[in-house]
Amino acid sequence: MRSPQWRQVIDNYPLIDEMPTRFNDMDYNAHINNVAVYLLYDEARVRLNQILYPKEQQLLSDMKVYIVDVHVTMLGEAFYPGNVQVGTGFLKIGTSSFTYGQGMFQQGRCIGLAEAVAVYAVAGKSVPLPDHQRLWLEKHRLAEESS
Repeated sequence: MRSPQWRQVIDNYPLIDEMPTRFNDMDYNAHINNVAVYLLYDEARVRLNQILYPKEQQLLSDMKVYIVDVHVTMLGEAFYPGNVQVGTGFLKIGTSSFTYGQGMFQQGRCIGLAEAVAVYAVAGKSVPLPDHQRLWLEKHRLAEESS
C-alpha cells in the first residue's frame, strides 16, 4: 500500500475517533504491538458500521457487511499510556463494495495507514448498496487535499 503524504494529515479525514491505548497492548519493546494496532483500526470501522448499518436493521434482514481485504502500513510506533486518533474516510465506492481509508495518529504524528474493502451482502450474496447508504459514504469520502 502506498503512503501518500496527504493521507498522513489528520485534518484530511472526515471522521475521527479517539481511543485509549491499553497496558496489555504493549509488546516486549514497550510500544503498542501490531495486533493491537490492527484492532484499533477495526474498532473505528465497527463504530462507523454501527451508524451506517444499525444492528436492529441487520437483525431484521439478512443484510451483512463483510470485510474482505485489509492492508496496514506501519509508519511509526504508538505508545502506552496515551490515546490514538483514527481518522477514517472512504477511498472508493463501488456498486456493492467500498474501501475505507484510515490513518492512525498519536501526539500529532501519523503512525500508520490502513485500507479495508467491505462488501454489502444480503443472504450471503453481494448486492448494490442502498441509495441512502451510498449517499452517506459519499458525504464522508476521503479526497486528496494539498497539505
